Amino acid sequence: MEDFMVMLRRVIEEELPQNREEGYKVAMAMLSYLQRYWSVGELRLKFDIAKQLGSTGENIMRIEDGVLRALRRLGIVEVVEPGVVNRVKELPKEFVKVRLDSLFT
Repeated sequence: MEDFMVMLRRVIEEELPQNREEGYKVAMAMLSYLQRYWSVGELRLKFDIAKQLGSTGENIMRIEDGVLRALRRLGIVEVVEPGVVNRVKELPKEFVKVRLDSLFT
């Protein structure tokens, strides 16, 4: 689990150097979402994550795009046309136990 989190942080920092903390929060929210729903429309995913985090506007959309690129680079998701995000890799079992509210405090 620690190796997974280290890799995730590193890729998020590469994709979003100016917004890495926000990117990490979005990544954790997306991974939790995709743990529950393995396939979802890209726009639905982005809308639900923005709503969950209480964010709106262009900045959150850019961060979400960067996070999706990072998750694709890690081989966790694939984005198929027309705009469907599929989780293709099982997440570590410990990830299910991570509570999102504990990450944001």
